[in-house]
Amino acid sequence: MLIRSCKIINNSPLSENIYSMTFECLEIAGKFKPGQFVTVGISACGIQRLKRPFSIARCKDECVTILYQCVGLNTRALSECTAGMILDVTGPLGNGFKVEHNSNALLISGGVGAASLLALAEELLARGNSEVKLLFGARSANDLALRDFFAEIGLDVFVATDDGSEGLHGYVTELLDDYLMKNKQPDIIYACGPKPMLKEISSQALVKGIESQFCLEAYMACGLGVCMGCAQKIVHDGEEEYLRVCKEGPVFFAKNICWD
Repeated sequence: MLIRSCKIINNSPLSENIYSMTFECLEIAGKFKPGQFVTVGISACGIQRLKRPFSIARCKDECVTILYQCVGLNTRALSECTAGMILDVTGPLGNGFKVEHNSNALLISGGVGAASLLALAEELLARGNSEVKLLFGARSANDLALRDFFAEIGLDVFVATDDGSEGLHGYVTELLDDYLMKNKQPDIIYACGPKPMLKEISSQALVKGIESQFCLEAYMACGLGVCMGCAQKIVHDGEEEYLRVCKEGPVFFAKNICWD
């Protein structure tokens, strides 16, 4: 996998600590599938940092967009990069969602997990799926900046916040329970977010018999499947094995994920 030098087109804040960055890379934009990711290094910007993984939120023409939250030194340094600077980018990496022609798809996001679902939502709509909706969970209304991207493409978005500042006061898993009681059961669930959230969604989906695909979040030291730092236990046909989130994932069928 080649490391590409990519010029930043735009890097702007969406809220206090959530950013949108777009850079040029025809090679990635032409090969990308929803659910895949890139690793980004900013040593070329004059700051030496380890490369970090970011979900690809959108590819358009020759440009790639990532959406990220500032949570440490690397993402803070990334937020300080400006248009015209050069990034070291590797990708697209991993295996993405298996996009079906379902008439009723439900997307579920926890926080910045929404970044991996935006391109998926666009592809589902482009394939003529008549019903695509999003359940969006966040800590507070201040963390809902990514919701607007989904609203702009025509999705119905239902919100839950931990502090009750907007939408349902509670977790997105509670919102899912309420949604399933009041609405037509979806044909498929696509989700991304923290593992406790995904584990609960998996339980609800299995009870209802709903097929589900999850994009897992994991710490990745290399992003290329070499270091084995992101191994996840998977059960298939009764046999357990460890697969790499960065290589065989990050998307897995929920029924195959071993949560314990």
